[in-house]
Amino acid sequence: MSQTPRPRILAVGLHPAIDRTIELPELRRRSVLRGRLLRVEAGGKTTNIVHTLSNFGHHVSATGFIGRGEADFFLRTFDPARVKAEFVLADSPTRENVTLLESRTGRDIHILAGELSVRRNDAAQLGRIVKRLAEKADWAIFSGSRPKGMPLSDYLALLRVCRERGGRLVVDASGSMLRTALKARPWLIKPNRDELAELVGRKLRTDCDILRAATSLRKKCENILVSLGRGGAILISSAGTWHAREARPPKSAISVGCGDALLAGFVSACADGADLREALRFGTACGSACARTDYACLSSRRQPESLLPGIRICAL
Repeated sequence: MSQTPRPRILAVGLHPAIDRTIELPELRRRSVLRGRLLRVEAGGKTTNIVHTLSNFGHHVSATGFIGRGEADFFLRTFDPARVKAEFVLADSPTRENVTLLESRTGRDIHILAGELSVRRNDAAQLGRIVKRLAEKADWAIFSGSRPKGMPLSDYLALLRVCRERGGRLVVDASGSMLRTALKARPWLIKPNRDELAELVGRKLRTDCDILRAATSLRKKCENILVSLGRGGAILISSAGTWHAREARPPKSAISVGCGDALLAGFVSACADGADLREALRFGTACGSACARTDYACLSSRRQPESLLPGIRICAL
């Protein structure tokens, strides 16, 4: 009997990055520091999600913008057997992110530099690609910021195209982009605590504060997944509200990509037929697994699956 094909996922990355990671013994002011370049890799939130999903065995259509000069390097990082990459090439340098790792303490510092710039014809070309790819997608994931030159109206139009074609729309954004995304009534949003607080206009100190803030958004979004770093994640949905966290998180952890791994794991589990509670458990395990690696994505399901026994989940 032939195996049923796994759901196809569309991932749209509007503002990718080249990520450089440098390790230093310690950070000292007013001194020349000698570090070690650990790696240079294609990055950005959507890129991290695509890599994790494809490594988990999903077939993904990936699109968005990329600087023409970095396109070859960037696109070579995708697995051609599972990722169909179709990006719009912009006549602008791709932005770069630098992560500094202090080996003595385990602390990390993230520096964001540059901004991709796109033109009206770039946005129009992307609109045509998204419209075509969304026709066959069961899921559409938009994650990260938008480049210079792309108005919020164009962003909203892309979201609505995907929503109207029946796929589950998932958005990880902040600020004005997150507020705009709610107009498209996504299936799920994934803010962190600070992003949710900015959205509702008040501080969120406790789980009860988060629960009330997220519940107030339920008329605009079916599911709200709130990432809490070492505190795990809270899911607010019509099926229930749960808080998942690792019982014994690592004392030192690298935060780059953990929220992306959480979202990728959650979508992966849902796409494989898991209920929301178990998807939250697996997504939280993915975030915890990412915190234990130097990379911003996961190379296999074995990493998070080994942590599942230590994930505690409770109803709120």
